[in-house]
Parts: sequence; structure tokens; C-alpha cells
Amino acid sequence: MKKFIIVVVLCVSCMAYAQQLSTFAGSYTTSISEADVPPEGKDLVGIWDIMLSEQNQFTASKSGEVQTRGTYLVQNDHVSFADQDGPNACPKEQAAGTYQVSFDVDTLTFIAVDDQCAGRKIILSSHALTRKKALNEL
Repeated sequence: MKKFIIVVVLCVSCMAYAQQLSTFAGSYTTSISEADVPPEGKDLVGIWDIMLSEQNQFTASKSGEVQTRGTYLVQNDHVSFADQDGPNACPKEQAAGTYQVSFDVDTLTFIAVDDQCAGRKIILSSHALTRKKALNEL
């Protein structure tokens, strides 16, 4: 009986965490400074807005101009991104990247697990992303 209760508690905890992650769709922002980038990455410096839709689409914009569009997939506490197009989209051989994610009410924190795209890694993991608006507020 104890094993059954432990399994039920674990399942409920896992479902609650998965539900929490599935609700992070919305608009986020982060600021990249010169201290965050190598000398060849100065074009990444600025305010970035990241839009995550409920349809698993993302858009990354800098100074109001879309730089990258793609898709994302949430699996437990990991998120995989796949760039599709845009002037700053990662090259095809680096188009996919995986991150461990933690979600708080107003912040997303990404830790790179496997990403060869330096620009995406800098933008997503230099600082926590701060929620500007939840999807239902857009």
C-alpha cells in the first residue's frame, strides 16, 4: 500500500510540473550586454523579446525586428528549440538545441544541455527571461 501511495504522489507531482511548464507560453524579454558576448558576437547585444506560443512556435526579436522563427517542444523539464528562418537563425547543422528549463511565475531559466548554436545559447542562457505578458494577456 505504501508503494502505491508513493507512486500516486510522484505521478501527481510530475503531472503538476508538466502542467506548469505547458503554461509558460507568453512574451518574455532579456537583455544581452557586451559582457555576455565574445568580441565577434556584438550584434547580439541589446534587448531581446521572445514569444512562445501555445502552438509550440517561437519568435525571437531584437529592437522590434524578428531575428529568428522556429518551433519548440517541451518534454518534462527540457525544451528543444529548432530554428526555421530569420536573419539570425542558426545554420541548419546547428538548428536544434536542447535546454533544461525551470519556470517561475515571471521567469524562465534555461541551462544549455546540447546546443552548438552560440547565438541562441547566449540569448537563452545568459540571463533568466522575464515574462512581459502571459499569452492570455496579449
